Amino acid sequence: MTILEGDRLKILQIADDFHSGGGKERFIYDLTEKLINKGVKTSLICIDHDNTSSWGDELNCEIIKFSSAWLSYIEDYNPDAIIWHVGVETTDKITKIVSKYNVLSIVHNATCPSGTRLFRDNDQICQAATGNMCMVNWYVRKCGTNKAPKEAYRLFNKSKEVHVILNKCKTVYVATKAMQKTLEIENIKSEKIKLFDITLGNLTDLGPIKVTNNTDVLKVLYVGRLSYNKGVQYLIEAISRMKQDNINVMCEIVGGGWYEDELKALVKKKGLDNYINFIGRVNGYEVSKYYLETDVVVVPSIWYEAAGLVVPEARGTGKPVVVFNSGGLQEWQVMMNNIYYAERTDSRSLAKTILEAKQGMKNTHQNNQFKSPYKDLCRDLIEGY
Repeated sequence: MTILEGDRLKILQIADDFHSGGGKERFIYDLTEKLINKGVKTSLICIDHDNTSSWGDELNCEIIKFSSAWLSYIEDYNPDAIIWHVGVETTDKITKIVSKYNVLSIVHNATCPSGTRLFRDNDQICQAATGNMCMVNWYVRKCGTNKAPKEAYRLFNKSKEVHVILNKCKTVYVATKAMQKTLEIENIKSEKIKLFDITLGNLTDLGPIKVTNNTDVLKVLYVGRLSYNKGVQYLIEAISRMKQDNINVMCEIVGGGWYEDELKALVKKKGLDNYINFIGRVNGYEVSKYYLETDVVVVPSIWYEAAGLVVPEARGTGKPVVVFNSGGLQEWQVMMNNIYYAERTDSRSLAKTILEAKQGMKNTHQNNQFKSPYKDLCRDLIEGY
């Protein structure tokens, strides 16, 4: 389909917030750029936002906050389609428009009340549909993210509302079969769900594995938020095990978050202060230099990770990536080489797999083409209208 000037396809995007945060925000940035480059008019409405230059240049599109006139804005915009980047704080907005417009939803995370499907009492994954037990598990199984009963009840109802809306949307896009499974658990109609390439076609030739100049020290890198569900505590334990086995290893942790103090305390308790370095938050476009200086990138998420954009990002810089077999993370292994997965929540398996990834770096002549079996999202959007 060719988009003619004056007859441009118009796609309006809606999200809770748009900050310099993690994978969801990075995806919105990449998708917006891709749509603009293909001649599509797109704008973003959100509850709050700040600068959009964390991953490169400022986005060349309108980004506005919800106001009392938001419905009039959409009416004037007259979009061919609305993309809802699913979030609980915009459910009331989508409820008002889902029957009037072509609403396409992109599910970035688990849609249960906690948004993680993780029982923190024993780090087990929940496989149940949202129901009354969620209110019990919020406290008993420690899956809740806030202790206040009022907030727990609010998020419980928001989660149920999300599932009602998804069944009213024209299409529900997900990046992995793991996320498709969770939606089917929530009784989202299978015929509405479409799998898509979360890299948006930006990843093709991976190039050979790039080794660092330092062959004496095994350099390990983590990039992401510092929250409990990201599993950095297991990476720290894996580094401790390697040090006990007299392996010369150094680890850098790039990112920040609410669990940072606990992680630093664990490093101190393990006596690893000289071997694990907390870098702090950095802009997305600055992360590449950390990739280039490391040997192995580790994504130790223990929650039901939807896809994990850091995996193709790291592999695209020529580094092997180790993940836990959690959620959609292990699905990357069928799309590109040098992706290794360890048993979830097993620090011994993680340590062993990191060493296997380092040894595998000697083989730099494998097929380095990235092949996604899923849809080109932008083409699907354009050809659909």
